[in-house]
Amino acid sequence: MNKREKLLDVLEELKEKDRHKFIFHLKSLKERPPCSQIEHLQDIGLAEILLEFYGENKAWEVTKGVLSKIPRNDLLQKHFSNEERMDTSTPTKKHDVHERFQDKTKSDVCRENARKQNLNSHVFGKHSKNKHKSKRPLVTERQLMILAGNFGKEWKNIGIQFLGFANYEIEQFDEGNTDFKMKVFYMLLHWKRRGKEKATPRKLYKILSKPDVPLSIDKLSCLQKEKRK
Repeated sequence: MNKREKLLDVLEELKEKDRHKFIFHLKSLKERPPCSQIEHLQDIGLAEILLEFYGENKAWEVTKGVLSKIPRNDLLQKHFSNEERMDTSTPTKKHDVHERFQDKTKSDVCRENARKQNLNSHVFGKHSKNKHKSKRPLVTERQLMILAGNFGKEWKNIGIQFLGFANYEIEQFDEGNTDFKMKVFYMLLHWKRRGKEKATPRKLYKILSKPDVPLSIDKLSCLQKEKRK
């Protein structure tokens, strides 16, 4: 198993509370992706961002350092060799990831934001459990990532005409990412956040399967499978 796959495995094993801690410590690094891009990501989206921003080897090192801060020593023991774990516990290198945290004031602000986000997630989750038991599941980040890879050069047109984005929003997705697939992914992810409990695979499939949408129906198979459940 290569480091890309191992990185995703590690992130998928994080519980919700630990994932918030992971993002908090990641946002405290001097060299880290923009906070707006990582704040609400789940497993696969977060893995893609880390790999795109750091590269495979450095993303693995950063993950190791952040896990030691949570701490999730069980994941370090499971996924990292003895030598790698020793490097984490005894940071002697000048540019080690543990020396990249910013000043205490900014860390306190990030910690408070993470606490509020965790509280909001808890409240919303409880509300959904009690009031929306009959609702269909929301579209997943994995589905959105697969779907993003099926879009073509007409993605901006689809975003504005059918998903309801303003032109300036589309330009932000375009300018903020160098990878084409990630441009489309963030557009779809923003659609999901904006739609909240209505952002289901069925809803997205219904929008993108309209005759005027410049996207062939076979490109929506990842949504159609979920839709039929």
